[in-house]
Amino acid sequence: MYKIGDSVVYPMHGAGVIEDIEQKEVLGKQQSYYVMRIPIGDMKVMIPSRKVITYCICFHTSFLAHCQE
Repeated sequence: MYKIGDSVVYPMHGAGVIEDIEQKEVLGKQQSYYVMRIPIGDMKVMIPSRKVITYCICFHTSFLAHCQE
């Protein structure tokens, strides 16, 4: 869905950039994670790719358009 370099908004933490997409083993299962860098506080957030819709992650421009409605 997203690729490295995309600007996205994570409602709980703010806007940031996808820096990497990593595969991690969690509870014996391989899962894909988006690694998002948030400049405020220099925070790194790992978001399970299968939870993007649940967590309401969206492109930065989509978020701005939605807020203006």
